[in-house]
Amino acid sequence: MDSLSLFNGLLINLIALLLGVIFYSYLVMQMRRKQIEQKPIFSLFIVFATYGCLLLLVLTSYFWPWSGMSSLGTFYLIVIAPFLMLLIVFKTRKKRRISKYHQITFILSFIYVAIILLLAIFIRIFNPDYFHGL
Repeated sequence: MDSLSLFNGLLINLIALLLGVIFYSYLVMQMRRKQIEQKPIFSLFIVFATYGCLLLLVLTSYFWPWSGMSSLGTFYLIVIAPFLMLLIVFKTRKKRRISKYHQITFILSFIYVAIILLLAIFIRIFNPDYFHGL
């Protein structure tokens, strides 16, 4: 393994994760400092984990060899995350006016669910036999 490849792996797997954790922690501290009621801490964590996983998979596909962990991340993004994000959409739809944190959590969850649905419809329209084997 050459040094550039090792650098890419560290950049993808460590620095991206570290930056996500730092930004998430910053948002949680901001919510506590501003005394936001009914803080969406867990919902926001799921949103960060989902979009972070998506970012890691995109970066991995371009700069790092595919691995079993990449496959697990893909499974999470396709099978588990849409249901978790849909749950967050329903949970935060009435609370989204409480704060900008609630609103951002709602919007990001809604966008993810909408994109997954549009992709499924797109696959169904342009490749009708795709879902027959499932």
